[in-house]
Amino acid sequence: MNYKFFSLITLGTFMSLCLSVMAVLAALPPGSADKLKKEADEVLVIKIVDSDIEESKKALSKVIYTAEIKEVRQSKSGLQAGETVRIESYFVSCQKKMKGFVGPKPPPLLSIGWIGLAYLNAAKDGSLYKIAAHGDSFTDIKNRDSL
Repeated sequence: MNYKFFSLITLGTFMSLCLSVMAVLAALPPGSADKLKKEADEVLVIKIVDSDIEESKKALSKVIYTAEIKEVRQSKSGLQAGETVRIESYFVSCQKKMKGFVGPKPPPLLSIGWIGLAYLNAAKDGSLYKIAAHGDSFTDIKNRDSL
């Protein structure tokens, strides 16, 4: 009886260790997120005005945001404040994370009304902007009252 209990504890510890190692291995190398943000085509302060979620049975589910540009900090495509952009992102559900999602840090699922900084790249066909830095593509802004 004690042997079975000890085996279960050992197995549980081993599995926890494996999951921890997988989580560490899934992260981007140090400095990668900063590099991706620096190389982004567009750096915008946006307000989310609509979202369309396409849930999937796969690990990643697609979400398309419609956002109003509040401020342009950098734009290679000539975007202006007041324009509207559509942004393709993704999210990983809590249920999928608990099952052991492996990959770069996923972006947060943003709610309508969210205001913050977005690091984006232009899509090749120009219809949708893509997130530039995985889970670091959206950043909350502390002083949103002035926007």
